[in-house]
Amino acid sequence: MMVVYSKECWAKSDTYWNSQLGQCEPCEKRFRTKAGYGFAQNCGLQDDGGRTVPLHKPCENGTFNNGSFVACRKCRSCPPGQQALALCNTTTDTQCCEKEMVSHGKCRRPETTTPPREAPTDRDSNPGPPCCEATVLPTAPPELTSQSMTSLPPEGSSGPSYHYAWIAAVLLLFLVGLLQLIFKDKKMKCYRKGDPSHVKKNMNLLPHKDKKVDELLAPRIQEAPLQTVLDNLDVLEELVMLLDPENSVAKTTRHVATRCSFSATWINYAYSMRDIKSPLKSVLEAVTTKFPEWTVGHLARVFHDIDRNDAVAVLAKLKEKPRLHSQEVLLLY
Repeated sequence: MMVVYSKECWAKSDTYWNSQLGQCEPCEKRFRTKAGYGFAQNCGLQDDGGRTVPLHKPCENGTFNNGSFVACRKCRSCPPGQQALALCNTTTDTQCCEKEMVSHGKCRRPETTTPPREAPTDRDSNPGPPCCEATVLPTAPPELTSQSMTSLPPEGSSGPSYHYAWIAAVLLLFLVGLLQLIFKDKKMKCYRKGDPSHVKKNMNLLPHKDKKVDELLAPRIQEAPLQTVLDNLDVLEELVMLLDPENSVAKTTRHVATRCSFSATWINYAYSMRDIKSPLKSVLEAVTTKFPEWTVGHLARVFHDIDRNDAVAVLAKLKEKPRLHSQEVLLLY
């Protein structure tokens, strides 16, 4: 019996309910496909955004997914009389043996061989210019094979092809070394940004424009604790859809985490677990634990500093808590 996690999208198992747009969205539009796995029913999401099962489920026996499909596909069968070169597994389809691969009744993988090079021939006895004289090689002894003769270039050969090959090899080594130096330099810079505890104890934000934040966000919302964002699932989901994707030109959750002084190692780990938990949610939970005094206003200023006023506008959807009058306070007591 198939378990339905979404009441709104029960007829389409490869979609989930997007409460912001009010429609069913394909799983692959928000999540990545995975080799050897297919998407779970309704991406494992309920209509309220809660998750009860993992995002992906492993392919069953007789099915596969090489990472380019949304769902696992049935393995194909070789035609009658045709042997199988490789059996189907969860990541690769069945590979059938072609006629040219059959040898002595068994299927064998094709072997790549190096064609033998023609032996050089003697030139005319007439002497030519010194620069064009050819070197004649002696006949190879019987124990040497044609393959061993072609493994090395002829002695004394100084043709232009060998010079070009050496130049290309030197340039390739130079480029590889240069790329390694650049990668190492960037990696060291990333590690210098974060201390061993991953989060700095004393964190000061860069100067920000309070006026623009105040225009977008009411003062009462700014005074609310940061936990308010985590408690409001609609606002949190909209922020996740804005900031978590990495294929956007705008700045993402990585910039928010860096702005909050998280190390590159911590950020990479949070993104590696994105199938289980949103990286933005992990960042907000870590900030509320490390800095319980943070408010929605602090987060809004972080969004504003990385030029994501669209995220600040989403925070404006948080409900304001009305202030109690003195008479109402007395009635409560």
